[in-house]
Amino acid sequence: MPMLPYTVVSGVLDVVGVDRGGGQTDGGEQAPDWETVLINIGFVGMAVGLAVALPIYMRERWPTAFLGRVGEGRARSSKFVPSAMTVTAALGLLWL
Repeated sequence: MPMLPYTVVSGVLDVVGVDRGGGQTDGGEQAPDWETVLINIGFVGMAVGLAVALPIYMRERWPTAFLGRVGEGRARSSKFVPSAMTVTAALGLLWL
């Protein structure tokens, strides 16, 4: 009788309508709904954390790059900018 607690719990979960994630759908296994929700919460939390922490880190790491106002001083062109834009556009097209 060691399987009795498992059968009782699984029977209750089936009656309530909770997806236990053990079924096959279209030839593959599907994760339970609660697991998908937790994974999505984790991704959203990481995105929000990066969006908040990255500018703070950059400001503390390179403070001189963020000092002053736009338009102060002489504008300098860089040879790095066109090559960086080309690489970025190529990666964007590759992802598309």
